[in-house]
Amino acid sequence: MKRIWMCALLVSVVFCFTIACKHEPFQAVPTVNTNDTTTNQPVDTSICFERDILPIFLSNCAMGGCHNAASHQEGYILDGYNNIMNTGDNDGIKPFDANGSDIYESLVEDDIDKRMPQGMPPLPQAQIALIKRWINEGAQNGTNCVVLCDTNNITYNTGIKPILQQNCVGCHNSTLANDGVNLTTFTGVTSVVQDGRLLGSIKHQSGFSFMPQGASKLSDCKIRQVEKWIAAGALEN
Repeated sequence: MKRIWMCALLVSVVFCFTIACKHEPFQAVPTVNTNDTTTNQPVDTSICFERDILPIFLSNCAMGGCHNAASHQEGYILDGYNNIMNTGDNDGIKPFDANGSDIYESLVEDDIDKRMPQGMPPLPQAQIALIKRWINEGAQNGTNCVVLCDTNNITYNTGIKPILQQNCVGCHNSTLANDGVNLTTFTGVTSVVQDGRLLGSIKHQSGFSFMPQGASKLSDCKIRQVEKWIAAGALEN
């Protein structure tokens, strides 16, 4: 009888232990990489109006005949935060609702006659997505933003081209090539590199037209990136 009782106790212990150690399959917890793997520096993934959004409006919208203070087409003046938020019918930018914002809708309009910038190529998808994200995150007026500057391994496609797209191609594209300059092609960029106009203009040197026109001077970081790319041979890399 004692032996039977001991066996029953042993079976119970084994059974309980087996149940207690039965786990759900292990699932790895995803991690978020907040560092640039090439420099091991923190990557700034936030959106700053002054740094990231305003240059797009200044380069592509707030121009003579369009949406600057003098022209204010359709009642929109897109040269600064307050004007962008408060001109038009006040539905231009609706914080937290990009799809309900007339300005955003005009950027993704299928009808080429209604799409903005009017009469010019559409904004790059990356810029449209950035504006959408800015609106959906509340359309905040970020100023004096921290800029993480990486001047190592600057390439044309990942460094220089985005700078030009954000700050210059609104006035210097295949449709509106002010001063005969088209910065949407590498050939066009090369021409103003070789004659010194690119650096002279963005550095606001005497004898050159200050660029971006009507906007703040590019950050020291961006100017240094352009300088290093040119010094390295201005390659299409």
